[in-house]
Amino acid sequence: MWRLRELINRLIGILSSKLFNVSDLMKLQKYSKDILELLHTARDLYQKNILPLITVEISGGKLAEMIYKNMPAGEKLTLYVFDGKYYVPDKEAFELIASTGIQKELKYRSEVFDCDDFAFGFKAYASEIYLINSVGIAIGRVIDDSGKVGYHAWNIALIYDADGVKLVTYEPQSGQWSEGIYTKVGGWKYEPDVIII
Repeated sequence: MWRLRELINRLIGILSSKLFNVSDLMKLQKYSKDILELLHTARDLYQKNILPLITVEISGGKLAEMIYKNMPAGEKLTLYVFDGKYYVPDKEAFELIASTGIQKELKYRSEVFDCDDFAFGFKAYASEIYLINSVGIAIGRVIDDSGKVGYHAWNIALIYDADGVKLVTYEPQSGQWSEGIYTKVGGWKYEPDVIII
């Protein structure tokens, strides 16, 4: 821990300086790389010794079948299923992933870091930190109670409980979620046009 603190203090020292030179930038790059290596080591130890979440496994074919069965009649959906096996957390583990997600530390910035960035970030976070590849990206329409339509990106995920594996819609900007993929979350109805998982 002291090594990480020392590297961070050095970074702060360089960043708080008003003048940068090439040598400072090279040090900044090296310290950043060292910090990332320490964080990756901590992540690996966490995954090996603390993490093991209880998951069930389903095939990509079964996942596609579940998604198509949950579509309302007449809806069209483009689906990209990239893995042969998906590791699905139980409901409590998903709630843990959602409650500790990096998105809680991120700030919305119009056009630069908005809905698609939150959705891609949460998917990457679940895969990288928790080894859960059953979180995907959905792109489509959101409709409020007055009928106002917007285009949006969010997450689709799989969870399981005593009743089996279920699809859920997760809004990474608010942390709210609901069962189903054509469902309502936080006052908005979500209707995906594209799912990538």
